[in-house]
Amino acid sequence: MKLRSIKCDQDHLKKGNFNSLVNLTKEVEVLVSEFKKSKASVETISSVMHECLQDFAFFSPLIHDFTLFMRQSFEQHASL
Repeated sequence: MKLRSIKCDQDHLKKGNFNSLVNLTKEVEVLVSEFKKSKASVETISSVMHECLQDFAFFSPLIHDFTLFMRQSFEQHASL
């Protein structure tokens, strides 16, 4: 009788350990999924920022030329 009780206890522990491992595996899978989503978001944001910087690099000289033109126009009108 005692031997059967020990065997049941061992089986119960094995099932408990297995369930714990299954739960841990599920949690790790959720974390991996969240990490992948975060990585994709960061890559998207990085790409958008890169495009914005390229646009700014294109428009920056135009803005500089426009402000220079406005300053020269203002100085010409002020000297009249």
